[in-house]
Amino acid sequence: MKLKKLLWMMIGAGLIFSACDKNDNDGNESAVEPMVIIPLDAQTRGVVEHNNDFAFDIFKAQASEKECNTVVSSISAFLNLSMVANGDDGSVRKELESVLGYENNGNAIADINDYAKVMLKYLPEVDKKTTCVFANACIYKSNLTLLSDYQNLLVDYFDAEVSQFYNFQEAIDKINNWVKEKTDGNIESMIDSSFDNDLAILSANYFKGKWASEFDSRSTKVSRFDNIDKSIGHVDMMSQKSKLLYNETEDYQLVSLPYGNGNYEMIVVLPAWSVDFYTFVKEFDRTELEKSIADAIKVEVNLDFPKFEINQTTNLLETLREMGVQSLELQEVRGMVNESMKIRKIDQIARIKVDEEGTVAAAVTISGVSVSSPDPGLEYTMNCCHPFIYMIRETTTGTILYIGKVVKF
Repeated sequence: MKLKKLLWMMIGAGLIFSACDKNDNDGNESAVEPMVIIPLDAQTRGVVEHNNDFAFDIFKAQASEKECNTVVSSISAFLNLSMVANGDDGSVRKELESVLGYENNGNAIADINDYAKVMLKYLPEVDKKTTCVFANACIYKSNLTLLSDYQNLLVDYFDAEVSQFYNFQEAIDKINNWVKEKTDGNIESMIDSSFDNDLAILSANYFKGKWASEFDSRSTKVSRFDNIDKSIGHVDMMSQKSKLLYNETEDYQLVSLPYGNGNYEMIVVLPAWSVDFYTFVKEFDRTELEKSIADAIKVEVNLDFPKFEINQTTNLLETLREMGVQSLELQEVRGMVNESMKIRKIDQIARIKVDEEGTVAAAVTISGVSVSSPDPGLEYTMNCCHPFIYMIRETTTGTILYIGKVVKF
């Protein structure tokens, strides 16, 4: 009977950092390079939709009825689960394809791989004022044989680095040094002395940009925030008056806060006071987001937006169960190395910080595997003083990188 080897996968030591100049914001837009359109064919365009559906699904699964602020790096989870799916040709792949938005699609894994290759090539290049770096790696114990087809796939589609380790301390040092390097020191370590697994798949991203429309710290004031539990909190509320992409309906307001040349943005969705927040979370989806953004126009917006910081650890295996994946850890993974494996855990550690200088966010996911449009002539006010949803996305493809909610201070 073959031993079931242990496999750890680390998704998305993902990092987002953005800063802005200290100049006063007079509402004027400085000259910037034009946005770069990322070329997608019909198949890869479809994967974007699946990625974003997955983002909303995973967000809703962990956001449901929990009176706390949340953050999740959905693209990191999507990419890494895709790498896991490539390591199997049976039930594990089918379950992962299903949770990633594919059901009974024979071309699913090929479409996903093509999408990964395109995004990993173009996301770092689309904005000269923004640093966006992705990195992937596979490190495995020297007594295992990494299957050549799997290694070639990781390298060709995910640009992964592949290396061996000979003992667990070497693996710990290698992984932590890799994570620290790829996140520019913002995540210093991923694992500790308890690490005793045979293979690790790592995925990291690092993002650094500037707000295209700045917040002036002199305008920040302590303000009231109406928490989800009906209590009253107080928060440092930033303010700016700028021409921003904006939309509103009877149920919510939406605004885009762009970075750099506009290829990246933070979308903020503020439900109306009269709307129950968790009912809104259940009903708001990718289709509504896309429609709302398509209907949005640039108008003068008086925006009040809180500084916030969120640190979160999520058991994503449990989250995936809530999304309908009931037996993932019971199935064998057979296409990575010369031993069968089983998934044992999938965790994500994520953090985000938003202030006048911009946004700092980091996410690390570890998977353990055993072997109506506004009037442009008007001025609008958007006061984010009660629970809201936020996300960070690439604008030309619509790909969501991070998504979460702020409900309490």
